[in-house]
Formats: sequence, C-alpha cells, structure tokens
Amino acid sequence: MFTNNRFKSSFEEQDEKEKRRVINLATNLKSKKLPNYKFANYFESKLSQEYKLLSDIYCDYKKGIDIIEKYFNNLKYIGESKKIIRMFKIINEFTGVNYTAEEDMGHIFKLDLKDEYKNKSIRFYFYKIQNSYNLLLIDLYHLVIYTNSQNVEKDYKKVEKYSGNILLIK
Repeated sequence: MFTNNRFKSSFEEQDEKEKRRVINLATNLKSKKLPNYKFANYFESKLSQEYKLLSDIYCDYKKGIDIIEKYFNNLKYIGESKKIIRMFKIINEFTGVNYTAEEDMGHIFKLDLKDEYKNKSIRFYFYKIQNSYNLLLIDLYHLVIYTNSQNVEKDYKKVEKYSGNILLIK
C-alpha cells in the first residue's frame, strides 16, 4: 500500500535538489593582468593572505561545501552606474566572452567576503542562471569596481609585479 508520506518525501527531496546551488569555479579560476584597465589578480606569494584564503575556499569547493554560504555575505547583483562599463570591459577581456549590460546585467553579481575572513578587498564575480553560479573572475585587490576614494592607478602599481597565479591553488 502506498502512503502520501512516501510520495511527499520524494517530492520534497526533488524540490530540495532543485534548490541546491551548482557552483562552477573551473572556467575562470586563473590570474590575468590587464594593464589597459589597471587590473591584475595575481597574489604576491604562497605566504600571502590572499593565497591562503583562496586555497581554503578552493579546498572547501572540492569537498562539495557551499562556498557561497560559508564565505560570502549576501549576493549583490550589479546595478547600473558609470563604473559598470569598466566592469564589463574587464570581465569580457578576462573571460573572452562578450557580456553586455542590456542582456547580462541581471545575471552578474559580486560577492564580498564575510567580516570574519578579515579581507575587504577580495571580490568574486559570478554569472548566475537559475541555480547555476559560474565564476567570471576573482578580484583580489578591489580593482574592478573601485570606490570614489580609491586611487586605482596607485593600487594597481602595488600589485602589477606580483606573479602568483590563482591556478596554483588547485
């Protein structure tokens, strides 16, 4: 004899599976220098705070832990501003894909690390479709969308010589 509970539980399980996030870091887990945009996301050395934190995030990702839930504050969808044009140019050159504000604005968001990780600079940019989150780039030094008080030229000069590729965390 069939019971409602048995069917209900399998429907709940299916519903729960559909709600799970699918996170893909593989495609753009890399470093690049884009001098025209004063952007670089190389770390200084394996002893740097950025390397250690990215390594922890990647290890948890490989273990199947929801890194968005564990490491990041609320999802922040990108809104319209003059700085968005710069962001799209950097993401397009970094990924080799032509994203546009008109078509992709509602799919791109950035994540800031939770305060407990003591890093105000690292930002992850994802492209989201349904429950799938695909990494676009990691901004280690807050150079993609900068603050009004930030001197991007000066900040870029500090990191442009770094050579530690994010790929080393794998």
